[in-house]
Amino acid sequence: MKVILTFLCALLVTSAQAKEVRYQLNVGYKTVNVSGKTVQAMAINNSIPAPVLEFTQGDTAIIQVTNHTNDNASIHWHGLLLPQEQDGVPYITYFPIKAGATFEYQFELSHAGTYWYHSHTRIDEQRGQYGAIIVHPKDGYDDEFDHDVLVQLSDWTDEDPIDVLKHLKKDGDWYAYKKNSVISIKGYLQNSDLDAWMSNRWQRMEGMDVSDVGYDAFLANGQTSLNLLPKAKAGDRVRVRIVNSGASTYFDIQQNSGPLEVVAADGIDVEPVTVNEIRMGMAETYDVIVTVPDSGAYEFAANSMDGTGGVKVTLGNGNATPSPDPLRPNVFAKMTHGNSHQGGDHSMHSMHSMHSMHDMEQEPQAPSQHQSHENHHDHHQMMAMDDELDAEKLDYSLLLVREPVTYEGERQEFTLRLTGDMESYNWTFNNTPLSQADVIKIDRGKVVRFHFQNESMMHHPLHLHGHFFKVISGNGGYDVLKHTVDVPPMESVTIEFAANESKDWLFHCHNLYHAKTGMARVVRYSDYSGNPDFVKAKMQSNEIMDFDWYSRTDLRLFSSHAEVMYRYSNSKHVIELEAVKHFSEDSELEAHYNYKHSRWLRSFIGARRMDDENELLLGVKYVLPFSIDTSLWITHEGHIDAEIETEFQLTKHIGIELSTSTESEWEATLEYRSSPSWSLGLNANETSGVGVGLTATF
Repeated sequence: MKVILTFLCALLVTSAQAKEVRYQLNVGYKTVNVSGKTVQAMAINNSIPAPVLEFTQGDTAIIQVTNHTNDNASIHWHGLLLPQEQDGVPYITYFPIKAGATFEYQFELSHAGTYWYHSHTRIDEQRGQYGAIIVHPKDGYDDEFDHDVLVQLSDWTDEDPIDVLKHLKKDGDWYAYKKNSVISIKGYLQNSDLDAWMSNRWQRMEGMDVSDVGYDAFLANGQTSLNLLPKAKAGDRVRVRIVNSGASTYFDIQQNSGPLEVVAADGIDVEPVTVNEIRMGMAETYDVIVTVPDSGAYEFAANSMDGTGGVKVTLGNGNATPSPDPLRPNVFAKMTHGNSHQGGDHSMHSMHSMHSMHDMEQEPQAPSQHQSHENHHDHHQMMAMDDELDAEKLDYSLLLVREPVTYEGERQEFTLRLTGDMESYNWTFNNTPLSQADVIKIDRGKVVRFHFQNESMMHHPLHLHGHFFKVISGNGGYDVLKHTVDVPPMESVTIEFAANESKDWLFHCHNLYHAKTGMARVVRYSDYSGNPDFVKAKMQSNEIMDFDWYSRTDLRLFSSHAEVMYRYSNSKHVIELEAVKHFSEDSELEAHYNYKHSRWLRSFIGARRMDDENELLLGVKYVLPFSIDTSLWITHEGHIDAEIETEFQLTKHIGIELSTSTESEWEATLEYRSSPSWSLGLNANETSGVGVGLTATF
């Protein structure tokens, strides 16, 4: 009888601690005015950001999502470990939620931390479909604090995100004028480094591509400035849960009010480390504890990495020390492999080499459970002796999990090159977009390593659904666990995770525009053959965006001639049409079909009509070092000709285009541009002489 009573008491206690927590989320449209312009956005429960969902570890979440839009909808629970069919990725884990329909998610909250949720349908996340999740630990917090607040960061554009992508497809630097980030020879000279310009041009790169989109505002909790905790007192400790929900913005968390004590990364507790600045990639979360100073208020800024803006957050109601304003990065630096690293230097890895112990025996099933406690006492002794853990800027190598985690099993390794280009705005792994790529097959029970080699000039925040992974940083079992990792330009990063799930999981860059143009993969467990119904439905949907066709038209009207250039292209195929009417009565018409073999090489077949004569052309186009475009072709009559052309941005507004060919044709255009859509130019060519005019791009 006593045994039965004991069992019933235990059952009652367990039932009391674990409960069902229900939420109703309604996806719909909302009219907003963030930057002075009224536009239509998308919201959840008529709120941007969406409501904060709070749970306690062990709870069961039951969340009904109703789609009130006129298209498909979806919700992904970013960072939560849950059953594959609840992950919320259309055509990979489930069918999307149709217009007017309701889907009920149900899953257990197995681990505590700060997470978030967002749409995984087309580019709806950028339009306002995102919210935060807080899962409190069932046994309370190890860290002491007086207040607990959430700060959800985001970027805002008044444009329809589909139009943003169309503009980027016209020219990856479409927003350079809006952001005041035009890279020019004058800029290099002002940085006293023409050698860097020569080096970058030799590598066929203009300079660092810090960001893509020109945003109209940056937000914290949906506001352009944020004030929290008006009753906080000097000396109060505040836990600040910071979520980067930006679609394509890295935020630098900067302050002058006092250090940031980092206590959790991507939801997982870490040994407290004190820093003055944190760089956050899209989809990363950090929990920090700050102390309200004697002035009664603490202020920090979330500044966009490209220096174009930011948002300030104030905790308390006193006179805060102003936080730093946005600072423009040096985009004119010489780019070589390994010349940058997130918030620090790889040499920091040696700082904690003492923690690179032998592999532990136990493999965790969740980041907060089943972790080995071996050598935990020694670890804390070493931590107490290590005064070097404080740093100016946060680096992954400074983040140490509080309990060691190692994985046991045979290792599988994959190398993924981060590839792409700003010219045609295609982003890929290993030069292959998602829709054209094979799945990455992994075996359950093995330890999987992904080696990332960033061959681009941009940072990429890479996110793996359904798993936490270790960022290999030289700390052995104490390497930080994350679900999203930043891979800096021209650098390499390695992650490792236990293959302990099933079916298909999405892996992608969390720059939304990079993911939608192809920088994604499906990670498939080898004992799963896939769902053919998903594949068939996706092929009939509007979700495949990395092979879409986009157009660009340049209309030039000079006093000497008129010219129309039209391009219709996707990630592999390019159709080009050009018509020139010289006012001296000569005219030319040319059409090419190009196949892209790589970023630099194309083969083409074309036709040309000039001086009442028709020609068929077969040739290749190749971009030489120093960004020199070359074309070599043979006509149907056996004539072989070649052309070279290039352009230089002399100043922010003035550029020059030059071309010449073996057919005694040449052309030079000096152009003044202050917008991607319009320019004034002075043109000279061998046929019609010198003319002035206007160019419109659309």
